[in-house]
Amino acid sequence: MTEKNVFTNAASTYLISRSTQNDDYGIWRMHPDLPELFEQVMIAPGSKFPAGKKLCPIGGYMISYDLAPLQKASNPAASYEIFVFDPTQPDPLNVKALQTGSWPKSKFWQFYDHYTWDATETDIVQLVPMTGYVMAYMPTAARGTYMLWNFDPAPGPEKQPPDPLPNAMGPQDAFALIGGGSELLPMGNYVLEWISAQSKYRVWNFDPQNMHPLALPAMSEGERSDMDYAHRLIALGEFILDVVPSDGSYRLWGFDPFLADPFVGPLKQGTLPQGFEATGDLTPVQTSIPVDAERAKSPGTMDFMRANIEHVVVYMLESRTMDSVLGWLYEADAPHLNYVHADPPFKANSKSNTNEADGKNYPAHKFHDGTLSTEFVLAAPSIDPFHSTADCIQQQFSGGYPAYQSGAAADMAGFVSNNLSGEAMVSFSPTQLPVLNGLAESFAVSDYWFSPMPGGTIANRGFALSGSNYNITVNCEGEPQYTQYAEQPLRQPIWKVLQNNGHLDWKIYYSVEWMDHVFTYYLYLRNQLPSVDKAKFEYVQPLSTFMADAAAGMLPKFSFVEPAWIAPNGATSYHPGATGDMVPAERTLNDIYQALVNSPQWDKTALVITFSKGGGLYDHVPPPAAQPAWPRDENDGFKYDVMGPRVPTIIVSPLVKSNTVFRSGQPQPYEGTSLLSTVLEWYGIPRARWGLGDRVQVAPTFESVFELSEPRTDKPSFTPPYDKSFPPDSAGS
Repeated sequence: MTEKNVFTNAASTYLISRSTQNDDYGIWRMHPDLPELFEQVMIAPGSKFPAGKKLCPIGGYMISYDLAPLQKASNPAASYEIFVFDPTQPDPLNVKALQTGSWPKSKFWQFYDHYTWDATETDIVQLVPMTGYVMAYMPTAARGTYMLWNFDPAPGPEKQPPDPLPNAMGPQDAFALIGGGSELLPMGNYVLEWISAQSKYRVWNFDPQNMHPLALPAMSEGERSDMDYAHRLIALGEFILDVVPSDGSYRLWGFDPFLADPFVGPLKQGTLPQGFEATGDLTPVQTSIPVDAERAKSPGTMDFMRANIEHVVVYMLESRTMDSVLGWLYEADAPHLNYVHADPPFKANSKSNTNEADGKNYPAHKFHDGTLSTEFVLAAPSIDPFHSTADCIQQQFSGGYPAYQSGAAADMAGFVSNNLSGEAMVSFSPTQLPVLNGLAESFAVSDYWFSPMPGGTIANRGFALSGSNYNITVNCEGEPQYTQYAEQPLRQPIWKVLQNNGHLDWKIYYSVEWMDHVFTYYLYLRNQLPSVDKAKFEYVQPLSTFMADAAAGMLPKFSFVEPAWIAPNGATSYHPGATGDMVPAERTLNDIYQALVNSPQWDKTALVITFSKGGGLYDHVPPPAAQPAWPRDENDGFKYDVMGPRVPTIIVSPLVKSNTVFRSGQPQPYEGTSLLSTVLEWYGIPRARWGLGDRVQVAPTFESVFELSEPRTDKPSFTPPYDKSFPPDSAGS
């Protein structure tokens, strides 16, 4: 993981200042690491922007709107437009709009005529950007009315819905404590409420799937005797700017929502430069983080990855631990290994690894002694081990839930006793899984990468795709839970973050449907972006299209690939069970690899092969504690504060050295949410705009694995295995 300083993302932060006297505006770029905090951006002389219009920066876009016409009965609608803020343009606030329209008064007032007797009541409506959502906030002396809206920019004219705020996340309501005099400063996953007249603050956790998105209790609250009504606070990405307009003095603070006093610092203080209009409207904007040209010359840095990797493909498989499929990869001492942020030895499986049950000792062992044959099917264990959250806790802690709740360390001693079967200790050799093991040996494998939590498919894929498990622990794979899953408000997935930030070049590729639906889209994306739902088949396509896209050099920037799930014949997910033959899984993995290695995009592509969960199979390395994704989440005593078992993760790229073993080198090891943190940093999206919870914010990124300055020219090849059902002369061997 690249070392980052406190100002890493600040280079893309701007402040738009607008006069209260006329239509003039200025733009200032923040440079907290330089002597002068703000540098004025040169715009065309005479640039104007109507003083009556308000600005709402959201994701990679800007909404401008004017609600003043609603004050007249003859004007039942108010106009808005969406554009991209580009500070390099001559007149950045007057560029071509991507979308225009109007909102009726009922959009924000609903069935009320007014919230106050003030004749200028429409001016109280504030649109507050909160990651991928917009809160209509209407504070009066009597109440703080709010309504949370989903944001969908729908940038293509043919995809445009009638409204960029297409659906409400819940009904209109009033805050219990927030009201008149309170300003709401969005700070990523949190909101700082500032009551300047009282010098008071509160910190709220923002949760879009909660009926009350800023729900009690507050994370913290207190007073700042050094800040009064003369001070203005502005949220600048991950920082808070404290300005006194009367004398131009400022302080720049960091923000830590977990502290009783969230103001960290001050990190910098001084006087605003001449010409800075601090008494008018101040609108903070973050653009995408630019690639640092100098750091891009250094392999192993995020800037190098951003400059040299143009396509990331994630192939997420199912229900295997590291020990069960890659544990024997480097069984013997291997001095030739290339360790990244790691020291030897490789954390291999061993026959000395055991579980005890009913007075018997059950050692880790290889299926059929690690051999191949046409006399048996390459499928083990014959059972589908238990792997709900309750079961996984029993497996990781021999003392069960009491041990977990007491804070005891995991000992990985309960797999056999929980499953009532020694089959939980079974594993495959490199001979039996030559494609998976061959890719790990020929490129890079992490021997310290964990599933995000003890639990099943829905749980762990939810973490890896959205940063949390939506505060559930059960699987929702059957009726009615599966078909109704996305009918309730849910936290946003990575595709909504990408879309909201102007990154439209992505696809989900599927192998089979689950109950007549594409599993990943149906559970994690449906209803999140109406524009994508409308054009679903542009974004969600079969695996055959992936193969064709790779061959034609037409792969999108980000691809997520599903396997064929557990099935009577031909499943490719590596899922255990009597029908879980490994041969189709190995053949399909090899096909995907071959499609990429023969693609004209190969030199600039990274394939990430990972598994969502351990599936109840044994692994000997105890998972560590974890950062909970959302501070209020708790389900049946489980607080999402420990990881699940190790799972295999392989990075395949011509910029990766062979025989590489990589770890994070950080206190927080790699786990499923590292996919999110890496992809979002690779896109250059500022962290304050992620909105995927607290786990993703601390998840280490894996750019350090790209160590080669030039792509390798060798293209390793592999021969898939065979068995009784798929003999050597069958198709695909």
